[in-house]
Amino acid sequence: MDKEITHSGAPKYLAGFEEEMTMMWGTQFTAAELSAYKGYTITKLKFSIGEEIGDFSVGVYAAKGVLLSKVDFKAGQIKPQAIYTVKLPTPIEITGEQDLYLAYSGTIPSGKSAMLLDDGPLVEGGAKISLTNGVSWLNLSTFNPSYAQYNIFISAMASENAPAQNAGQNRVAELG
Repeated sequence: MDKEITHSGAPKYLAGFEEEMTMMWGTQFTAAELSAYKGYTITKLKFSIGEEIGDFSVGVYAAKGVLLSKVDFKAGQIKPQAIYTVKLPTPIEITGEQDLYLAYSGTIPSGKSAMLLDDGPLVEGGAKISLTNGVSWLNLSTFNPSYAQYNIFISAMASENAPAQNAGQNRVAELG
């Protein structure tokens, strides 16, 4: 049985920027938070986009933007506001010794509300953005105070004692 690791509730609000932004947006889980999941392996990500943005990816990153596993999507492959669960090509073992970021990566066109936010309250690490490919992260509210109360919609599904490698292909399944 998978356990969901999340900082967000159900998606409620759409968010974006007036200018085009190439960035990463997601959520941070500290090593202390993840220690409760030691012995689990992140096998899937659950996500949604607010509006079509072209090519983008969802992935799991360690500190300083170190990519651990990601799935790429082409323009039009994902229906906006539908919730998807995608299997990671490389499962990530939770050690409880490092922070992990679950994040989207792409270019949000000007005027597009691609980020989905919940209705809060903000959880520490629940809304992070990076303009440096994950090398450094800012709170979303630092960039736009209007989003200070909300968390970014993305979560991980973790399995206890999951296999170290996944031989299957990635599949995207629409949940709702």
